[in-house]
Amino acid sequence: LTGITQEQVDQAPTFPEVLSLCRNFMVKNELIDQRGNALQNYAWCTDGPWDLRDFLQKQAFISKIERPSWLRLGRVVDVRSTFGNWYVEKYLGRYKRKPKNHGTFSINPSFKLNKQLRLLDLEFEGREHSGLDDSRNIARVLIELAARGFPLEPNLDVSPTRTYPWMRPNGTVAIDSAQLTL
Repeated sequence: LTGITQEQVDQAPTFPEVLSLCRNFMVKNELIDQRGNALQNYAWCTDGPWDLRDFLQKQAFISKIERPSWLRLGRVVDVRSTFGNWYVEKYLGRYKRKPKNHGTFSINPSFKLNKQLRLLDLEFEGREHSGLDDSRNIARVLIELAARGFPLEPNLDVSPTRTYPWMRPNGTVAIDSAQLTL
């Protein structure tokens, strides 16, 4: 699906190492200072909330590290939500009260990345579900929305205190063997 091989996984840096590389990049490019304070106005962009809201928090817990301060609340743009707001404003704005359904389509449809691109008259470039190609296509959606005059603003709350039932003190993971299926 992603094109990632087991060999690449085996040779990849650990999650804390990747965060360190990301931090170094941000310092080098003067987005943050050595203490992690913002020097520029920046935002993380994601296609849906899952990567930054859920998976990052889970991986930090499993890695027994705190989420870095430079991944602050209020600095995340959920591109899927932004695109949906643009679409509703542009094509469905004539409805004063937005009903849940209008005819055969939903007023709040799900806009997967490929659909966002198509509705902007763009084509997906690269391999779907490849992190790098997906990131480039997310950037293309943002660039196109900005070119059309739609405001790009942080719109996703990424709570640093979010927990899940399997998270236990001291970074341990609780597994209920009764819930496991073979």
